[in-house]
Amino acid sequence: MDSLKLDWQVTVPVATEPVVLADLRSTTVGSYLRVDFQDDDTVLQAFISQCRENAERITGKAFAPQTIQAQFTMPQIDTGILSGAKLLYDQDFYQYNETLGANPFSPAPFVLPLPKPPLTAVSLFEYRITVFSAWQTWPQMVGSTPNYVVDTLPTPGIVYLQYPPPAYQYRLTYTCGYSTLPPGLKLALIQYIAWKYENRLAEDMPAEIMNAFMGRKNWVL
Repeated sequence: MDSLKLDWQVTVPVATEPVVLADLRSTTVGSYLRVDFQDDDTVLQAFISQCRENAERITGKAFAPQTIQAQFTMPQIDTGILSGAKLLYDQDFYQYNETLGANPFSPAPFVLPLPKPPLTAVSLFEYRITVFSAWQTWPQMVGSTPNYVVDTLPTPGIVYLQYPPPAYQYRLTYTCGYSTLPPGLKLALIQYIAWKYENRLAEDMPAEIMNAFMGRKNWVL
């Protein structure tokens, strides 16, 4: 059987960077860069965004609040007595009612880990039966019974499905990211920005900074 496929994109980008110009330079007091002029503010601001995005890719974490849309595509079950050949079009669900979750593509997943922790909240859960179908909303609650629950404590955050909808794809929209970047990550990011400012054409990050990010990498998803 194929594995569950995950694709995701940022739909609402970071509005306020976790490192600001005042963290790097100052015209009145000492600063990390020891820069006391404003001539390079535009360049520094560009480096802040670029380095934060690179650091997020390295660590797998969201350094500042943002909105993500993650799409899970179900693996298709292998050819068998119940399934027949893999199908891409409208399904007869009654033919598959003996499979776990009554999902024509695979056993329905009950745990969905969401990329770019820390997870803040899930605002929308959608599903579609085929790639040609319209997206439908899967409510979190039906009366007093939850269809799914959101756990923001683990890294990464997890959505637990009590009643997974039979579908070809799930699509979740959620917010994530640190409201305040932890001191260790912030210092590593400042060091990265400072190095980039002093070495504008360099490509390979110093091992010390890379190790600081890798030591805080999210390895599980």
